[in-house]
Amino acid sequence: MGKRTPMLLRLFGRPRSGWGGSDPEGEGVGTSPLRSFRLKVRLFGWVLLAILFVLWSGPWRVSEEEGQEVPIPMEEPAANGRQIRAGNRVKLLREDDFHFNLPALGQVIVQHGVAEIRSASGSFLILEEPVFQTGESWSLGAQDYYGTLAPWAGMRRRARTMDAMDVLPTILLDPGHGGVDSGAVVAGQEEKRLCLDLAEWTGYWLEQMGFSVSWTRREDRYVSLGERARMANRMKAGLFVSLHCNAVDSSQPRGVEVYIRSLSSSRGVSDDVAGREVTAGWEILERLGYGLSPNIRGVRRGNFQVLREAEVPAVLVEYGFLSHPGDRAALMDPCYRTRAGAATALAIRDWALRFQ
Repeated sequence: MGKRTPMLLRLFGRPRSGWGGSDPEGEGVGTSPLRSFRLKVRLFGWVLLAILFVLWSGPWRVSEEEGQEVPIPMEEPAANGRQIRAGNRVKLLREDDFHFNLPALGQVIVQHGVAEIRSASGSFLILEEPVFQTGESWSLGAQDYYGTLAPWAGMRRRARTMDAMDVLPTILLDPGHGGVDSGAVVAGQEEKRLCLDLAEWTGYWLEQMGFSVSWTRREDRYVSLGERARMANRMKAGLFVSLHCNAVDSSQPRGVEVYIRSLSSSRGVSDDVAGREVTAGWEILERLGYGLSPNIRGVRRGNFQVLREAEVPAVLVEYGFLSHPGDRAALMDPCYRTRAGAATALAIRDWALRFQ
């Protein structure tokens, strides 16, 4: 039995100086159909190898490593995201849990596949997609990078004082529910009345700071969700803030949370609006969590009509759970509502200072 030719050599042939020359298989040189077929197969094979090599080695992104820019190959599914600049040390917590620093923003924490950006004070913004690892590099999902991180990072700047601001933005406050719509009712407490008082105190403190403030309602009357969003659009509000109290069937959940529009809705607004919106949600959560509520549930995205139809930066604030005894007692306290209004107003002031 003769020596067998390796499969790759039989497919692609032995190296030679050109397409001509001796034929080790005895097929002869010329234009025989078999030789023509084999040449085409060889050419196809080399092209296929070249394509596979390009796909394997890219796409490339640029990352910083100790002050130098070096190319780092990205693999699926990270190729669908955007490279996070390197230089961030990663600490493994458990197999699926880790965190790393994101300069000027905080830490990215991943727990059980759910990613969030968390500040030193404990406030956090929940991301929509997993964070992917490729070698030593990390990538956010494309939606989170372009819809959340990039516009938000661009807003993380601050003016020196309120006096440095040219024009204070108009704030539209939206007390949830009203009239025939009582909202959540727990132990005789109606959400609509608590929301109205929270909005009144927020507006009071904002006006003391010099802001122009409007309300979707200042009495117990019904206003449709669509009309609330249209009011914000007509007046081109600098920020639309919808104020609510939460309630669920269980008495366990508690704490404050802030909603911004869903990623699908955010595609219809500019990066400027998206950035202002994310920043507003973060600032409000930070202030409410600072000495007011020990339970922070994060900045989340929600498909609420008042957020979805607003063409201006819009957030929806849930000040606590009426279904939780501790939260309900706090929300029933007029002093707490006054402090919550002041914290919201201070957050809006901090938010406004980002853009000058």
